[in-house]
Amino acid sequence: MRRIDTIVIHCSDSPNGRDFRASDILSWHTDPKPRGRGWRHAGYHFVICVDGAVESLVPLDDDQYIEASEVANGARGYNAHSIHICMIGKDRFTPEQWDALSTKVSSLLDRLEGVSVVGHNQLDSHKTCPNFPVDEWLEDQVAIVKQHEWKGD
Repeated sequence: MRRIDTIVIHCSDSPNGRDFRASDILSWHTDPKPRGRGWRHAGYHFVICVDGAVESLVPLDDDQYIEASEVANGARGYNAHSIHICMIGKDRFTPEQWDALSTKVSSLLDRLEGVSVVGHNQLDSHKTCPNFPVDEWLEDQVAIVKQHEWKGD
């Protein structure tokens, strides 16, 4: 059991605007190869769907620690002490998703002390996920949302 110190933002790297759900992510991660990745656990604690719904994928309790049953396979080397949030899409997200991300991150920061928020790409130089600069989003959500908003185009 380790103290939570990081919130990692991801994207599903799926087509923008597609209505995938947490159940789809679970299948992609845990189904046997070649259909899935063959993992024992899904990669995210929360999935933010195109309609703004926040679905739980790997349940967490309300304490400040990640227990073995709460580990998600989101970022190698960080899973034992991180919460992982996935936005459905590749690089553009609906206003509902942006609102849900802001609300979810704010609520986690309100209850967890000393936690940093990063993009998956900040932990692994081989990744581009979530395809927007999380540090800039934390400073100026309006500007980043404007650049990465899905408008159905």
